[in-house]
Amino acid sequence: MQLPADSHVHSEWSWDTGGPQSDASGRMQQTCARAEAIGLPALVFTEHLDFDARGAQPPQI
Repeated sequence: MQLPADSHVHSEWSWDTGGPQSDASGRMQQTCARAEAIGLPALVFTEHLDFDARGAQPPQI
């Protein structure tokens, strides 16, 4: 039996994990390695970028 793809995974870059300087640092690489090890056919990182009511604006690209 093949595992289904996981299309909603968060990494250290999602604000709710504490950011890249948190204990979650390196989690994206570890998650990919684990997905490969268990035979996951696909993995999609879906990050949070939320703005609060204090007037924060999205970055200008």
